Formats: sequence, structure tokens, C-alpha cells
Amino acid sequence: LLVRNTFLFPAAALQTLVNCLYILGYLSAIVVNVWTAHPTGLGDLAQRELIFRVIVLFIVSVSSSAVYALRERRLREVDEARERTIRSLRLDIAGMLATQVAHELKNPLSIMTNAAFLLRSSKPELDPKLSQQIEIIEDEIRRADHIITDLLDYAKLAEGRIESVLVHDTLDESLAA
Repeated sequence: LLVRNTFLFPAAALQTLVNCLYILGYLSAIVVNVWTAHPTGLGDLAQRELIFRVIVLFIVSVSSSAVYALRERRLREVDEARERTIRSLRLDIAGMLATQVAHELKNPLSIMTNAAFLLRSSKPELDPKLSQQIEIIEDEIRRADHIITDLLDYAKLAEGRIESVLVHDTLDESLAA
């Protein structure tokens, strides 16, 4: 029962309480059984049997709690590993998407840059309004190119790796360098 209960109860404190209640009930049953068998008092054999049963029950209870603690730690490790894997995959996907989007946007921007250059160089004397519009186009192309370059920089960051580190040790290594 103790081992089974270790896997059924979600909290270790509750499990320990249930284990103690089982021990108390078991001890009560032993005492009642011994007193009914020996109404004059506990015999030497009964005392040793009682102590042995209590020790075995205590060992089983402690073992059950240890099994529960190990199981919980293992489940926590599996969850953390799964979370790291998911985060890593998301970063990889975001990096690939950023690279593809940047590539698809840079091609039209280069065509627009060439068109603006050809417009400006085709006639040395342009209408001021037309020249101002070409300047706006060139500024917006530079701004869009800057945004795409930032996006590509993010994609390069996504190529890194995610791992668990001990912050204290990492800080010590950084300060030592």
C-alpha cells in the first residue's frame, strides 16, 4: 500500500502523512493483537516481533518517499529537457523564416534602388518635385534595408544553442576572464 500510495498522491507532505497514519494503524493492530493473545502483558517474543514490524514498516515508508522524490525529480528533468527542445526548435524556425523573408524582400529592394538610380541619372536636371519624390523613395528603401538587415542579424542569433547554465559559475568565469 505504501509503494502504491507513493505514486498516487501528488504531494510528498501528504504522502508522508498517509504513511504515518498507516504506521499508526498497523501499530495499533499489532498492540491489540498482542494484548488479546497475551492478556497478562507483552512477552519477549511479542516485543521483538513488534519492534521488527515497526522497523520494517518505517523502512518501507522511507523507501516509498524516496521513490516518490526520485520520480518527481525525473519528471521535472524530462519537462525541462522538453521545454529546452521546444524553445530551440522555435528559434530555429524563426531564424529560417527570417532568412527566407529577408531574401524575398531584398530582391525587390535592389530593383527599386536601381530604378531610383536610373531615374536620377537619366536626366541631370530633374523637376524639384520629382527629385524630392526620388529622395523619399531612396530613404524608404534604405530604411527597409536596415530593417531587413536587423532581421537577418536576428536569424543569425537564432542559430545559437540553448542550454542550462549555472548563473553563478558563468558570472565567475566572466569576471575571471
